[in-house]
Amino acid sequence: MITKSLDLAVIGGGASGYFGALRAAACRSGARITIFESGKRPLEKVRISGGGRCNVTHNCFEPAQIAPNYPRGSKELRAAFHRFQAKDTVEWFESRGIALKVEQDGRIFPTSDQSSSIIECLDSERISRAVDLLTETRIERIELQNDDTFLISSRSGVAGAISQYIASAILLATGNHRSGYEFAKQLGHTITPLAPSLFTFNVVDEELRALSGVSASNVALTLWVNGVQVAEHSGPLLITHWGVSGPAVLKLSAWAARELLAADYSATLQVDWTGGAGHEEVTQALKIQKEKARKTVFRAALFDLPSRLWEYIVRHTIPNEYERPWNQISNAAITQLVSALTKFELRISGKGQFKEEFVTCGGVSLPEIDFRTMESKLAPGMYLAGELLDIDGITGGFNFQSAWTTGWIAGTAIGSRSGLTHPSDS
Repeated sequence: MITKSLDLAVIGGGASGYFGALRAAACRSGARITIFESGKRPLEKVRISGGGRCNVTHNCFEPAQIAPNYPRGSKELRAAFHRFQAKDTVEWFESRGIALKVEQDGRIFPTSDQSSSIIECLDSERISRAVDLLTETRIERIELQNDDTFLISSRSGVAGAISQYIASAILLATGNHRSGYEFAKQLGHTITPLAPSLFTFNVVDEELRALSGVSASNVALTLWVNGVQVAEHSGPLLITHWGVSGPAVLKLSAWAARELLAADYSATLQVDWTGGAGHEEVTQALKIQKEKARKTVFRAALFDLPSRLWEYIVRHTIPNEYERPWNQISNAAITQLVSALTKFELRISGKGQFKEEFVTCGGVSLPEIDFRTMESKLAPGMYLAGELLDIDGITGGFNFQSAWTTGWIAGTAIGSRSGLTHPSDS
């Protein structure tokens, strides 16, 4: 069997793997670099993210401000963002002819609204840098040899022939694929418990589900698991045919990923439909409305809530009062309604799926990685980047930014390695 030699073997053809390979090639002209991708085509998550538009990053150019958007990895990324951050990502793509736009919520997309623009840019850069790509190629074994090189065995297709490579360095960037965790573990790393992140909530309430498609622009959510408050967030909420979704729900799922997994996704969601106005302010607003509206029918919505949602809340809380005019509503009923508007409880009975992103909480333990280089502290010459690490962000382009950042840092370090050699083919 012929053993081919490489300067760098990149395991995983996703965002972090590509970016690391391209950066290493830019830092070391002529380096022999190959990306190994087990799927039929690379950059699949880039392709489907943002509903097929690719949420490249977020419009936040201060490391201290963007870092808190990561439930895990915030501390390590804050330092990393001083080396390569969202502003650098924008400049990297725009310098290669990709026009980007900032949406109202801060998410950054290509102006084409097509993820193919980002994929074509990355692949064009790969070709121009002479970085090889092998698709439908599964890595079956990685061995660290006595001379600090890596012996890699790969298989093409389902039952293809085995190929072997000797690589001076490895960039492990397999995303949340289980093979990456196994390779890291075999080379001495600890894998923190894995759990889904960024998902929607199932709610067993047929009346609520009947409002599918209705949204509230600003609610304050508090999540309770086994009677303990574990997370709170504010933002838009969308009612779906299975429960609730929207940015505020997705943020909660990220911050409470492990607690929800441990509780088998059984929890209580407390909703403040007023967005945090407060008990006294809501009480006062209802009393003013009672005095002002007088004979107006009570079903008129308040607090910028959609009329169907307002009806659901009122009927759920004080069903006998709904058709009455305001001036006939008792103070006791108003007290009940205030409580419902500020502390409405929904019973979570499971998790749905957020189809635009597939993010995993957990991964390779961060203290085992040198974030100045992304090199393993346990297996010299092996670098790790992207979602394989115990890093995950909330929705909004933050997960791609951590992929670009960790890939860029790893590629810079690899391209600058004094020990980067070209072993002879044998």
